[in-house]
Amino acid sequence: MEGQYDGFLLCYPNPSGTEGSGIRDRVQRGRTSLRYFLGDDQRRSRFFENSVNDDRIVAIGSGGEMIGYAAFYLHGRGPLSPAFPAFLSEYGLFKGFGNFLLFKATEPRIKTSTLYLYNINVDATQRGKGAGAALIDAVSNLAAANGCTSVRLQVAAHNRAMILYLKKGFVVTGAMKMRWLRRFFPFECLVDMELRLAPAKVQMFPVAVAEAA
Repeated sequence: MEGQYDGFLLCYPNPSGTEGSGIRDRVQRGRTSLRYFLGDDQRRSRFFENSVNDDRIVAIGSGGEMIGYAAFYLHGRGPLSPAFPAFLSEYGLFKGFGNFLLFKATEPRIKTSTLYLYNINVDATQRGKGAGAALIDAVSNLAAANGCTSVRLQVAAHNRAMILYLKKGFVVTGAMKMRWLRRFFPFECLVDMELRLAPAKVQMFPVAVAEAA
């Protein structure tokens, strides 16, 4: 579905054709926190190429171009779902098995009443114009449409996106210092945040997200 919101074009799911290919390319380079294990942008992009779930991505456009997206985890599926054989093919037996376990371990374990927001990514030239806020509203409405009572996320403590999340009603629920894990992950502290949802009167995307097959 598509809709106009605050001057932006919001698309859910991410368009499967050429229109959404740029967003898909950006999602393929995701999981930057695991780059120590999964490889650089080029390798991750190749590895995730065939495992992108467009129905876990909301794309946003402006001026005829897609300028960003929000990726989320819901009902047991996130924006990326590579199969075990893909890990073996890309990384070999031992490293592939280890990376598969690590990937699964870092996938969120959440209740069906919660949507987990992986990340919001907006072109640098378009930031500060409301696109991030529009994506948060779109994801929140999708969560409400699917019976969720909250949206959760984790963000690095130094990330300025925390300011936006706080403005949109998220509250801090916890924090975790990386300590010795700092050598593997590019941040010192992760902050847990949650947005409690009220029943939506008007929903931008009044449709249920597909369940995992």
